[in-house]
Amino acid sequence: MDILHKLRFAIYPPIFLVVFIMASYCTFPKDVLKDMAETSITMTAMGMGPKNRGLADVTLDDISLWRLSGVNVAGLKVAWPPQKTSPAVIFELDSLKGRVGIFSLLVGAKSIYLATELYGGEIAGDIKIKRQNGLGLIDIVGSQIDLGKMAFFDALLGAPLQGLVNFAVDIDGNSELSKDGTGTITLNFENLGYGPGSIRLPAGGFVSSLSVRKVAL
Repeated sequence: MDILHKLRFAIYPPIFLVVFIMASYCTFPKDVLKDMAETSITMTAMGMGPKNRGLADVTLDDISLWRLSGVNVAGLKVAWPPQKTSPAVIFELDSLKGRVGIFSLLVGAKSIYLATELYGGEIAGDIKIKRQNGLGLIDIVGSQIDLGKMAFFDALLGAPLQGLVNFAVDIDGNSELSKDGTGTITLNFENLGYGPGSIRLPAGGFVSSLSVRKVAL
């Protein structure tokens, strides 16, 4: 009995942790967070999307808890309405995962990990925000993203892009990136091409569009 009495201090914490994790997954407010995510992404799209396209329509198939302090969004779709002369602009992500490091929150900073799968490729990276809420580090790598699968280029430019994109961003700042950030940004294209298609010209000219053959870039 004395042994069990002494072991309770070693047994109780793991049991509490297991129960806490199970309760977190079982009581995860999926519907509430889904509405919050759609609203947040809609507000972000308003600032980043085409100004002449109006309010974006944001939908996602599913959202779930990921690694206790993060979320996993599946089937994210952001669509801007069509115009008279051009179709809708649609941006899609197969999956988007993001989490905040628990231990980083304890020291007043934020360490954010992001990973997404889109257009046949993937993007993964780490972002660190210092205690003063200043962006301190960006380390992001993207690989094998297929421009040919991005239909919104055709809608915006009038002709599709082809090729694969690879990039790497590695920037670090002593206090804040905007003040003393240093690092490298690498961008690489494979078999980049443009066209064929029809580029829409501004109204009032002699012709309304210009045909473009496939151009190797």
